[in-house]
Amino acid sequence: MGPSHNLDDDLLHELEVTFEASASPPPFDPSSFDESVFDPPPAKTPAKPVEMTLDDEMTKLLGELSSNQR
Repeated sequence: MGPSHNLDDDLLHELEVTFEASASPPPFDPSSFDESVFDPPPAKTPAKPVEMTLDDEMTKLLGELSSNQR
C-alpha cells in the first residue's frame, strides 16, 4: 500500500498553504494611493434656512396654549 492520506490532513494542509499565501499583503503601489482621503469634506450648506429658532417656536406654542385656556 502507498502512503495513507487522511482527508482531514489534506484539508488542513490546503488551508495552511492558502493562509500563508494570503497572509502577506501585496506590495504597496504609490501610484494607486489616493491622497484625496486627507482632504477635508466639502462644507455643507443647509437645505433651507431655519425659519424659527427653538425658543421662538416654544414661545409661539406657549402663547397659543395660554390663549386657549382663557
